[in-house]
Amino acid sequence: MCSKSKLLINHPDGHLALCECGTHLLCFKNIYLEFTKKEFGYFLEYINSIDLNYWKNQFNSFTACKRNIPIPTNQGNLILVFNEDEFLLLKAIVHLDKNHIKKKTKELIKNYSIN
Repeated sequence: MCSKSKLLINHPDGHLALCECGTHLLCFKNIYLEFTKKEFGYFLEYINSIDLNYWKNQFNSFTACKRNIPIPTNQGNLILVFNEDEFLLLKAIVHLDKNHIKKKTKELIKNYSIN
């Protein structure tokens, strides 16, 4: 990892930065990932290929499972799991979709202020 990086997108739950060496740095909630340019491209392709409806229905019978959208890793015993809101926010961050992030942030603030 380089000493200088440019913040591409920032959100209270995560951010995406680009190092001067071309490495993408993704921090989302308690997950930190580093990608080469090629790996980041593969990650974007994979994120785009995930069928939310399939995973929501796949684990629908497991009411205790709050996070039902898996993203496998190269480490066989590690799978990252997300609920629908988390996944959509992650997808918005990696796609640099600032409009979606602003909308989700307003929804989160509204929901927290009700509680």
